[in-house]
Amino acid sequence: MISARDKERLRFLADKQLAHAKSPEMEKITAKWHALGTGRRFDPPVRMSFGAYRDEIITPDMTCENDNARRIEESLLANMAGRELFDDDTVVPDHYMYYTNMSFNLWNTAIRKKFLDDPNEKKYAFHIEPIVNNLREDISVFKKSIFSADTTGSKNEMDEINNAIGDILPVRPAMHCLGGSITNKLVHLMGMETMYISMMDYPDEFHTIMKLACEGYEEFFKWMADENLYTGTTEMQPLGQDTYCYTDELPAQARSSKDVWGYMDSQESIGLSPEMYGEFVFPYLSRIASNMGLVSYGCCEPVHPQWDYISTLKNLRRVSVSPWCDEEFMGEQLRGKRIVYHRKPKASFVLINKPLDEGEITEYFKRTALAARGCLLEVTQREIKTIHGNPERVKQYLKMIRKTLDKYWQP
Repeated sequence: MISARDKERLRFLADKQLAHAKSPEMEKITAKWHALGTGRRFDPPVRMSFGAYRDEIITPDMTCENDNARRIEESLLANMAGRELFDDDTVVPDHYMYYTNMSFNLWNTAIRKKFLDDPNEKKYAFHIEPIVNNLREDISVFKKSIFSADTTGSKNEMDEINNAIGDILPVRPAMHCLGGSITNKLVHLMGMETMYISMMDYPDEFHTIMKLACEGYEEFFKWMADENLYTGTTEMQPLGQDTYCYTDELPAQARSSKDVWGYMDSQESIGLSPEMYGEFVFPYLSRIASNMGLVSYGCCEPVHPQWDYISTLKNLRRVSVSPWCDEEFMGEQLRGKRIVYHRKPKASFVLINKPLDEGEITEYFKRTALAARGCLLEVTQREIKTIHGNPERVKQYLKMIRKTLDKYWQP
């Protein structure tokens, strides 16, 4: 039960969120995202990801006592963090987005990881404890994928949120984009070396488990349709990675997987030749992608060596241009196309706790601006584990990025 004190706190935050959502500044921000979503080259949006250091900027401001109230409070604070702390291009909704509690367990297996001791208790570094050491001998580990949804519990939670703040921020069901990354789970089950060796030593078995993964995703997508769990992904719904679903190519009311956005990557393929990626990985990513409406591809891996394959995804609309990617090559490939050049800059500018070097930052983003001329450009700063308790420094950094893009990027 949410106490009167907690409810007062939630309503205060809901009022703040609504004010942000209705502000003139939010009209300017959403105009940038609508432009990207409709294929128009306009002022590139710039955002700061903060998932890894929520303990620095969200948790200290939380005052609610009830567990349910704290979850709502955390969500409201996170919705406004980009605007209030960083002055970035975060979209603040005029409603409360609620995501049904769902789970999908690829191959119905549990991964094992041993985390290194961390004085800050963030525990990012870990060691994979593989449960597959020989694919032929251990192939029984890979089972039919399982999935579920707690619709009753979700409805009760929505009712509780509505009772607390629904008259200020109406609660609306929402969904994240669909996922489709296979090799991330695979490498956690067998380790990178065993995964690569398995492709050479046990190619038939490797293809078998990849096909099984595709079947699992396809059954999950169909089950979601049968259970009426799809909602539209055409506006500010979350899209991997750290971006939004704005588009005019999908229906506002979704009924199947082909009505919504999907996201996939294969960072774990970085050590493969393009030919091996094309034989052992891409056919299965492509199969999953064919079940999605639109696709966002890539995380930290350089996509340019595999571009001959990735570029064949007909529903590809966003691709990650990471710090390890050939920016100029990707600009040439994406120029004039309706695929967003999603730039992920290196993290060291913010992660290393030293004064910002505007000259160095300008030169770095000048290269991005020139490479992405004529492209649909978006910048998301990711891979930041700490901001050293200094949001103002982040705000100055983002201003330097915008200043550089304004000077050198052209639509």
